[in-house]
Amino acid sequence: MERIPFSIRLRREDTTCAFLYHDQGHIATKTLDFDRTISVTNGMPILRTSVDHGTAFDIAGTGIAESISMEEAIRLAAKYAEAFKH
Repeated sequence: MERIPFSIRLRREDTTCAFLYHDQGHIATKTLDFDRTISVTNGMPILRTSVDHGTAFDIAGTGIAESISMEEAIRLAAKYAEAFKH
């Protein structure tokens, strides 16, 4: 991957960026699209995708939580699952 700043990648409409630190990536990607940002953990013997937000206890049970990030994490896991079969 080329070393190109995140802001330039946005203008190029890249869909993937790698960050050295968890928080650096979250700040940049959540600014771009908070609801659809997901996390993929590399270097593990299993495929791990997850939502990029906390537990949202403050809105739990209110009916206002969005499931978009979870749906995107599941969608990506399904897309790459075949590559992780042992």
